Amino acid sequence: MTRAALGVAMSVGSMLVGPVALADLAASRALVTKGDYAAAEQSLRAIRGAERAAALVVLARVEIETGRYAHAERSAAEAARTAGVRVEAVTVQGEALAATGRYDEAERAWRSVADRPRGARARSLLARLLAERGRTAEAEPIFEAFADDY
Repeated sequence: MTRAALGVAMSVGSMLVGPVALADLAASRALVTKGDYAAAEQSLRAIRGAERAAALVVLARVEIETGRYAHAERSAAEAARTAGVRVEAVTVQGEALAATGRYDEAERAWRSVADRPRGARARSLLARLLAERGRTAEAEPIFEAFADDY
């Protein structure tokens, strides 16, 4: 295939595939880091395939940052159906619940993943919630476990 024919084929291919296939999780995360939430959200919503669940977790965090807690809860719940990101998704879902004052539901979410690998954030948020609600006797062992890890 000549260079010109290859260029035409790539152009036609990109028209057929469209921007959805060009969405990239790393690029979307970079947009979040820059604070360009609108562009990040558009990019994250376009991601399909193997990265879809991880994109939904990042999207839920963007939705929390922009005050759309119900949307964040839904995005995280959808992501939580995928085993590879379940812990992170349920943790973010708990954050959305807590942000709307649904503390008992947030506590249940965080407890459900706190003892799992990659559950450190859920444990931390759970301990903080318990302490803030005056349940220090329950929070202290969780906080102490963090100290023991270091």
